[in-house]
Amino acid sequence: VRLCRVLVEYVPEDVRARFRVSGQDATRWSKNAKEQAAYDCVLLDAPCSSERHLMEKAASLAEWSANRVKVNAKRQESLLLAALDTVRIGGRILYSTCALATLENDGVVERLLKRRPGRARVEQPCRRGEVG
Repeated sequence: VRLCRVLVEYVPEDVRARFRVSGQDATRWSKNAKEQAAYDCVLLDAPCSSERHLMEKAASLAEWSANRVKVNAKRQESLLLAALDTVRIGGRILYSTCALATLENDGVVERLLKRRPGRARVEQPCRRGEVG
């Protein structure tokens, strides 16, 4: 509900018409044959251990653990693998987290590249002022 409200508020209607928001378990997304290789682009804003909040709130430190990072990294890997199965050959996946841990960022991408060799490549982001 919150995501849909934000999209309506900030994304023009003609742009919203080109994408779909679903409430399904995204780790199982690619199990549906209709979803395999069905999208040109997938935005994966993966849930993470929220380490950045440790700097802002003392209560967040009490909830944090190294195991939480590991659990989230496995979940993120499942989400990213499902995204790869649903994006068309030549399509794009934008993977983002707010985590600080390498295990939840580059580590997830590195594991994807090892598990699906030749199926994906990493593009470097544009530098400020460049057009990609």
